[in-house]
Amino acid sequence: MMQKFNRNKGIHTSGSLFIFWILLSICSVINIYSLLSETLDTHINKVDKSHTEVFTIVTTIAYMPLVLIQLVLSCYSDASSDKTTKVNINRTQ
Repeated sequence: MMQKFNRNKGIHTSGSLFIFWILLSICSVINIYSLLSETLDTHINKVDKSHTEVFTIVTTIAYMPLVLIQLVLSCYSDASSDKTTKVNINRTQ
């Protein structure tokens, strides 16, 4: 919502999006590391996994490339315009 408000005012706020995606990427890497180390430990100990645990592993690993793509895309800021147009709508009845 803040992004839409700032875009309407002509303010470019790509920095806040970049910070969000970089923090999410860091947290996702930590999550995947712990998930993979847990998976390797259970694989070594020959413990069977339930279907929900396999689903969690697959979705988390599929989620990480999407977050990294969003991080790369957030590095490119919106094109700045020379003129900022503000539309004032006066409603008269």
